[in-house]
Amino acid sequence: MGRAILGALMILLLGAALATAQVPELAPVPSGLPADRYYGLLDQRRGLEAGWDALVAEVARHNQRCARVPAGSALDRSCSEAMARLRARLAAFQEKAQHFNRQVASEKMPVTPAHPLLSEANEVAMGREVARRVESEVALISDPQVAAYMQSLGRRMAALSTRPGMPYTFKVIDRGSVNAFALPGGFIYLHKGLVSFAANQSELAGVLAHEVGHVAGRHHANETFKMVKAMGAGIVAGGLTGPVTGMGLLSQRYFQQMAYLKFTRDEEREADRMAVEMLYRAGIKPTGLITLFERMRRAKGGEKDYFARFKSTHPSLEERQKNLAPLLADPRFNRSGEIDSARFRVIRARLAGP
Repeated sequence: MGRAILGALMILLLGAALATAQVPELAPVPSGLPADRYYGLLDQRRGLEAGWDALVAEVARHNQRCARVPAGSALDRSCSEAMARLRARLAAFQEKAQHFNRQVASEKMPVTPAHPLLSEANEVAMGREVARRVESEVALISDPQVAAYMQSLGRRMAALSTRPGMPYTFKVIDRGSVNAFALPGGFIYLHKGLVSFAANQSELAGVLAHEVGHVAGRHHANETFKMVKAMGAGIVAGGLTGPVTGMGLLSQRYFQQMAYLKFTRDEEREADRMAVEMLYRAGIKPTGLITLFERMRRAKGGEKDYFARFKSTHPSLEERQKNLAPLLADPRFNRSGEIDSARFRVIRARLAGP
């Protein structure tokens, strides 16, 4: 939202006396907080944003009114008094913004249970091995324009996630079904049918951001813990490389059970919360998070096999609408205007073929 830039602009408008003042950037609300604290902080942030917008608008009106007022005139005195009030309001906003940022910084984020096999390095190693197995079983779209677009849009989302440093890759599987899934470590796949079915870039970006949210939230950890327990931690810990021991065994088991893995409702809600924040910050209207499902429901045969896999591994439309309603009430919704792009339409046409 460019709070710091707007702050500097406002300081210049109010005059040299405030040249050393700093308007702090409002901290993003961490998406992993419990719902009551998350929404409470989100409401505070929205209130501050609305207050800032009102203050900027008032400064603009003040400057327009007082730009060429004769010195010493009655209007000059009125303008000086108004400037003093605006300075006081700016100082009050600074204090409130700093207090909000301290609140956010003091929040204790839930800690993902640690396990020696699930360090970030091992998470990436396991995801890479599972990705290798996946790609040995499927055909990928090799069109370089499609690949470049998917990487560009996907990394645009991932760069704004809570784990931007992961080695994210985004690939399209040459299958006509509507599906998408993420592997540990940031390996994300979409079926060609989903890209073709998406009506606009917002819908595609919404799916990508949701899958990035699962990676950022380390939602694969719970299923992996279950597998480690079932296999025996000692067996898995015996080695971290190779096709038949250690991490190789765990990756093999993960690959075998992929069709049955399903994130919890809390994890799905967290992935959606993260996705909304990514989309807002990227300047993309987050409507695609629900319109894709809405069109699925309306599509002929939408309740049958064509969409069955996607719907079995993602929240229902009703649940998603309920979860997203307070997030889509964010004032940023009306300022994030990007829904589609010419590049998306070109890529979708290329996937449709001649």
